[in-house]
Amino acid sequence: MKGQTAIETVISFGVVMVFIFLLYGFLIYPRMNESDVLRTYNLARAACLDISSAIDTVASNGNGFSQSLYLPAALLGKSYNITVFQSLVSVEWDRGQTSCRFAARNVSHASNYPPFLLDAANHIVNNSNGVVRIA
Repeated sequence: MKGQTAIETVISFGVVMVFIFLLYGFLIYPRMNESDVLRTYNLARAACLDISSAIDTVASNGNGFSQSLYLPAALLGKSYNITVFQSLVSVEWDRGQTSCRFAARNVSHASNYPPFLLDAANHIVNNSNGVVRIA
């Protein structure tokens, strides 16, 4: 009798473990993936807003004003691209894209005018005679 009870207990425990594994696989794991997608979007959106805010801040404070801008190397380990258009910043990664606008009209990167790509690094945004330059 003791042997039969022990085997039934082990089998019951195994069935419960299989149920927990299936529950995790079908209900919890997909939501973790959704969470990563949302977190990546939020990080991309924050980078986009940081860039557009820095451009507008430098433009509105006039000639000679500068501000540093840090862009992370990756979004949750994923590479991404930043493009600056006439009045738009676009952040793209493998599963999505977000964009935000800025009010400044005269924006350049080194010797290039929009559109241009920004790399993930430390940048200095400065106002030189009404032209906002991102270096």
